Amino acid sequence: MSRILYLTRNVYAEQQLESRIRKLGHEVLCSQTLLKEIRNKKVSQNFFTEFEVVLLSDTLTKSDSENILPEISQQEPLIIKIIETEEEVSQQSQIQIYLSPETSLETIREVLSVEKKEDPQKEPQKEHKLLNPSLWEWRDELIFQKVTFTRVEQNILKELLKAEGEPLTPRELAHLVWGTEYRPAIQSHLSATVGRMKKKIRDCGFGSAYLQTVWGKGYAFKLEQQD
Repeated sequence: MSRILYLTRNVYAEQQLESRIRKLGHEVLCSQTLLKEIRNKKVSQNFFTEFEVVLLSDTLTKSDSENILPEISQQEPLIIKIIETEEEVSQQSQIQIYLSPETSLETIREVLSVEKKEDPQKEPQKEHKLLNPSLWEWRDELIFQKVTFTRVEQNILKELLKAEGEPLTPRELAHLVWGTEYRPAIQSHLSATVGRMKKKIRDCGFGSAYLQTVWGKGYAFKLEQQD
């Protein structure tokens, strides 16, 4: 189960949602004191490695989010924002999933089914290599030498590479990567992950044609960049 950091301006306002999350077996640290300390940059990055998920309350102001997101996003947790209405969806790319306070328990369960982080004390892997040895034939491609992908991102790439340029639907990727049936929560998580992957590829000087969204079909990855 996941370890969750729940940041709020009022811990009492979060009791109902916090209780529902705990019933799913997750560990939750709900705090308003930490919110202030993170805003003031008094929390070390080592602290954030303890959490797979950071949950932002709907009690947070726009200023709160703008101040804390650069701090909490460095360790690449799953960042979820609680919102009352769709109008509250922001343009902040670090936020990957939006939920309402009335979100069903089943949807919460799916959203929080994220992989555990590696122990930071362990020797780090060279993440540009795909985890599956059968795919190491691509290890010399420049894109894998320059772009650092997380484990989930590598698993998505593994399946897209096996498809040899043909698009895979979100339903297929949900089954292949997470071993689960397709649900809206998986689609949201997948879309956010692919968005981060595209940004990493662009930031390292590669074009967007490597990782493609094929409208009406799904996602595809091509080693040869298209003009």
